[in-house]
Amino acid sequence: MSPRDEKRRIAVISDAHLGDPQSTLKDSSVVDDLVGELDTGKRIDEFILLGDILDLAFSNFQDVIQQARKFFDRIRSLEIRKIVYLPGNHDYHIWLLHIEKRDVIEPILNESFPELPDYIRYFSGKESFFAEVLPEDLEKKFVIRYPNYEFENNRMRYLLHHGHQLYGPSVLLMSPGEALHEGKGLNDLLIANSPILEFIYYHLERSEEMREKLKVTWKKYGSPGAILVVIDELLDAGVPKLTRWFIHKTKTIWAGFTMNDPAASCRVSKPNRRV
Repeated sequence: MSPRDEKRRIAVISDAHLGDPQSTLKDSSVVDDLVGELDTGKRIDEFILLGDILDLAFSNFQDVIQQARKFFDRIRSLEIRKIVYLPGNHDYHIWLLHIEKRDVIEPILNESFPELPDYIRYFSGKESFFAEVLPEDLEKKFVIRYPNYEFENNRMRYLLHHGHQLYGPSVLLMSPGEALHEGKGLNDLLIANSPILEFIYYHLERSEEMREKLKVTWKKYGSPGAILVVIDELLDAGVPKLTRWFIHKTKTIWAGFTMNDPAASCRVSKPNRRV
């Protein structure tokens, strides 16, 4: 029987945000309920983690790893043939670390020159340093892919993607439509938007003070509004000229994005500042 005709058992979860104090799966009883729902006595052929399983935006690495280890240790009781991890926007930094290790660090260590990063990759088992978070018996079942995962099941074809590369802040620097119009490929799109993903969903929150400020403004203004307010705070902070240019450019693009969301744009009342 071909994979197309075979009826396999697939489980998909996303947005667990492990590490975040508000993560639902921080509660062990919720994880027990999840395992109970999945444990029907039949093997799970593919357990797909569809992005934002870890939260590197609002959480520190220690909390993230501790919660992740508890979660994966608990699902060991399930009979799982394969675990597929697709990073989203909140755990995108993990994928970037993979790419930089393979395409930048390793060539330098081997005394060769790095080439343009290839963001469309596949890592498995020990190839992925994330496997170190897993219990040993799950390592050989673990696969990490980006940005998409495609499979066939019961005569149907499925394409999975977290969604952050389709719209919103993650595509501020190049949208899928712009990429198609300019004849760009998927890797071009990923490279173009990598800086904004890192800026918004990782670097902006590495400062504890900025992280707390963003949490407060996020609740008050909503997602797009929060970023605009925090960008204003950065512009007030006297950052270097080149950095100010980048932040101002980001704000200009982001403000254009919020124009498509009247609810978001009306939340932002602070005037633009000169750079």
